[in-house]
This record gives sequence, C-alpha cells and structure tokens, in this order.
Amino acid sequence: MTGRRRERRVPLGAIVALRNVQNAADELLTLSTRDGEQFALPPDLLPGNGLTRKPDQAGLAAFAGRLQAAMTAAGHAAPPVVDGLGFWNRPTGLALLGVTLLASLAVAAATLWGVWEGVTGRNHRGSEAVALLVLLPVGVGWVLRRSWQRRRSVLRAMRQSHPFSS
Repeated sequence: MTGRRRERRVPLGAIVALRNVQNAADELLTLSTRDGEQFALPPDLLPGNGLTRKPDQAGLAAFAGRLQAAMTAAGHAAPPVVDGLGFWNRPTGLALLGVTLLASLAVAAATLWGVWEGVTGRNHRGSEAVALLVLLPVGVGWVLRRSWQRRRSVLRAMRQSHPFSS
C-alpha cells in the first residue's frame, strides 16, 4: 500500500547493506545495492482473520539470516543487519508529522468547540466521527513520538559504532 510493487532479481554480490527500518507502525527490512537502489521488504502476515493479522517480524529476521548465509556461501561478505532510518525518522518526515499534528489539533479543537456550542449532525454516526476527530491528534502524536525515539536511538547507535565522529 506504500507504492508500486516491483519484482527484481538482485545478485548476492550487489547487496551492500541490510537495515531494519521503521515505517510508522511497520518494521521493514531494506536491502541496498551497490548501484544505490533500495528495496523495502515487508514481513508476511501471520494467519488470522481480517484486521487481527499481525506481521511476522520473526520470519523477516529469519529471512535476513538466510540471505546472509547465502551470501557467505556464495563467497560474498554479508553485511550485518543494522537499524536504519526510514522516511518518517528523517527531518522531512518528522516535519510532516509535526505539521499533521498541528492540523489535527486544530481540527480537534474546532470539533470540540462545535460540540460545546451544541452543533448536531444529520448523520446517526456523528458521535463516531466526533470521537475520531478528537482522538486523531493522539494517534499522530504517538507516531511522531515513536519516529523521534527511533531516530534518537539509531543516531546514538551510529555515534557509538563510530567513536571518531563527533
């Protein structure tokens, strides 16, 4: 749901980086090639019904291990799987989340003001819409907080792994 699905054969020797990347609430494995191409590999979904299906993060980690083993068996140096930054963890994504939070706060404030003033809806599901609009900043704030925490932890780990960088 995040873009056009593509299929590509990548030679094992062309893989230079494997990263765990957070995309809002999803954890993805990104594969980077020598040519600068990046491929986001989402986890499969575990069996279940409809919305109760959860991503198979253990299966994705096992796939990364099998990929590293195949690279080593083929005589190529297998890169370690490290944590990386996705769009929502970079300055542009964080700024967009901040703007979205401000906009959702304005919508929630206008909604609450309307309810306070006694505005009624014509639809029998109006209360559900009001609840959604009022709680929207909570969800956006949660994603913003999680993205910011991920950014801080990844950058901290990068600084610790490169002691000579300031």
